[in-house]
Amino acid sequence: MQKPEVVQGSWAISRSAGSEKASRSKIDSALVVPLTAPRIGCVGVLNLSRRAGLPRFNREDLHLAHSIAGHVALAIENCRLIESLRIALAEAGELRDRIAAVLDSTAVGVVVFEPDGSVAQMNPNAAALLSAGEWKGMRWTELADGAPPALRSALSDAIESSLRGERREERASDEATGTAWTLIASPIPSGGGVLVLHDITNLERATKELERMRRLAEIGQMAATIAHEIRNPLTGIRGAAQVLRDDPNLAQEFAAIIERETLKLNAICDDFLDFARPLRLEVSGIRLSQTIESVVESLLPEFESRGVEVTVRTAPNEPIIEGDALRLEQVVHNLLRNALEATSSGGTVKVEIGAGVFRVSDDGSGMDSETIEMIFAPFFTTKAKGTGLGLSSVRKILDAHGATVGIRSQPGKGSTFTVTFPRREAT
Repeated sequence: MQKPEVVQGSWAISRSAGSEKASRSKIDSALVVPLTAPRIGCVGVLNLSRRAGLPRFNREDLHLAHSIAGHVALAIENCRLIESLRIALAEAGELRDRIAAVLDSTAVGVVVFEPDGSVAQMNPNAAALLSAGEWKGMRWTELADGAPPALRSALSDAIESSLRGERREERASDEATGTAWTLIASPIPSGGGVLVLHDITNLERATKELERMRRLAEIGQMAATIAHEIRNPLTGIRGAAQVLRDDPNLAQEFAAIIERETLKLNAICDDFLDFARPLRLEVSGIRLSQTIESVVESLLPEFESRGVEVTVRTAPNEPIIEGDALRLEQVVHNLLRNALEATSSGGTVKVEIGAGVFRVSDDGSGMDSETIEMIFAPFFTTKAKGTGLGLSSVRKILDAHGATVGIRSQPGKGSTFTVTFPRREAT
């Protein structure tokens, strides 16, 4: 056997015509060339042979076979790429059909825009909401012009923003029909934009009805609270009147009882009137520390009588804020009194004052999640006595100041009320 000739991994071998194996197979020479594609490597081999009596393969044959093998490998790679492309196109088609089915069945309107502003896709809900018939190829300006009049301005602003690469949310309503919409337009990274349009008319009607029912429930709860709070003073007044009728000599003593109970009734009425009356703020530049320290000083005797310690800590460089000093004193008073009533003897109430924020913390009984959810509701109270208007008034006053109040509490671990004012300082 001759030594094989090798060309770039291919090889050719010739056998002696007289050898026993060659005569048995009748093959005098053979040539094997790998089929190598640039991206996927070896995909097979090209095996050539010649019978005895034919010219043996030489180096030129090996070069020619190597060239043919390259073309065959490239053809195989192209076939594989075409098959992969066919599979990818089929999968893309299935995905497109699924997305179209989802968009068609969704309760919101969806419109997809090309980078030039023409409509690329629109689901039936969007076509109905925008009164769009033949929408294919329609410019977004035409789409906006054909929309309900009350929707046009918000629709144009939203679409323009998405085509500029900006996300935008809009709300539009038609007072005549009571119809309302929300619009969310977002840019597509590759160009163009997508608009999501939702008719929220029924949702807003349900929200308004829920609010109306909530107010009715509050009125019912208010009536029950008023009846409960008034009954005790009235019972005292009635009892004193009966004693006076039986024994006029006790007039001075029981007249004082009647006066005291009448004052209680008057205070109850004042509480309810203050809660129902719109707030009018007398705004001025104030320091929270001065307001809070004044309230703490007025309540200090009650803290001492109950054996509860109260501490106040103020951050340096406290800014001046805009607020109604008397109203904010009422807020602090209610929060401190609630903390005092929740804390047992030997406990501590802490007040921390920062830049436009203060916290009232106690290590008292704490609250569960259900109580926290209801704590600011009018007429809700966990106390045996009380109208349940204290924290509702706190929320009302803070809302008028543009401030917020948050709660962190756990049963048995105390509570923390955090009041945060807007980031603006008085001039």
